[in-house]
Amino acid sequence: MKNIKQLKENFSGKPEAGLLICTIDGENSKTLAAFYQNIATDLFFPEHFGANLDAFYDMLCDLTWLEDKGIEKLHIVVRNYDALLADEDNEQKLGVLSVIRDSAEEWYWLEKEESFLDFGVFVEPSKTFKKDLKEI
Repeated sequence: MKNIKQLKENFSGKPEAGLLICTIDGENSKTLAAFYQNIATDLFFPEHFGANLDAFYDMLCDLTWLEDKGIEKLHIVVRNYDALLADEDNEQKLGVLSVIRDSAEEWYWLEKEESFLDFGVFVEPSKTFKKDLKEI
């Protein structure tokens, strides 16, 4: 997985021109509804976003509206991964993780001329992330 990395320390990236840092905080996203609301807001998803895994994947693989905002680089930072979707069953969490992983891979393999966005996912220190990644 080229565009998804577990960090040894908390993310320390700093804002810069053309960079959007989207922080998904597991403490604020313990339910699917809260997760979808938070990510849709932070990534400026269009109003037609369907708040399900298929729609989430479609949104992450598109993101053309970010180009209109001058965004050339997107860093999705997952903070408190172990608390993410804690009020849902583990299959829901693994489904969301699978979509994030798959969309990160899609962005990685796009040819330079096809891609307007440098897309990366950074997971802050977690006890369960690597285990969950192996499960999907």
